[in-house]
Amino acid sequence: MADKTPEKTEHKTEVVIIPTAIRHKVLEDISTQLHNVEISDLFEIAGHKYEMSVLTSDEEVWADSYTNLTSQMSAITSMKIPRLSASIKSIDGVKVDDLFKFSDDANKADTEYHSQSQYRKRYWVMNQMLIWLGDKPKSLANDLWIHYGKLIERRDAAWEELKKSSARIPGGESKVSSSPVKESSPAIQTLSV
Repeated sequence: MADKTPEKTEHKTEVVIIPTAIRHKVLEDISTQLHNVEISDLFEIAGHKYEMSVLTSDEEVWADSYTNLTSQMSAITSMKIPRLSASIKSIDGVKVDDLFKFSDDANKADTEYHSQSQYRKRYWVMNQMLIWLGDKPKSLANDLWIHYGKLIERRDAAWEELKKSSARIPGGESKVSSSPVKESSPAIQTLSV
């Protein structure tokens, strides 16, 4: 038998350049939520810029604690200010943590207690925003609420898109749960009010 040496073949490597794409806002919102960063945006109202974001689970619990749930009407009317107080992250570029400082005559033990934990400090700041926003004309809260509703719509659209694109399991159920907000949450039911 004759010894055959393999033929040498030339392989050409072709480089394929994939063009970059501009992604739809829904895809950015999904990516944002998957990386545990909340959906936020900047809105201008009466010449002032408010940076707002969708509430985290902790912020929702905090806001719910200020919502009067004795009736549906009282829930609707009492939920705006707490949710907005937690949603506002800055006003005119000043972060909410810098908008409020402990007063000079504040009890030193109280200020130390709130300063020792980022969570206690955040709740204190949200309470201060609640007081400040509660003293303003209703028109400001109503305008902010409209913009907050836009953030909720973006979050819900991102979740719907995520559910559509997620892997399905037998029986047609999505592996992705519905929106992280409780379906019975007054915020979902009353944003159009």
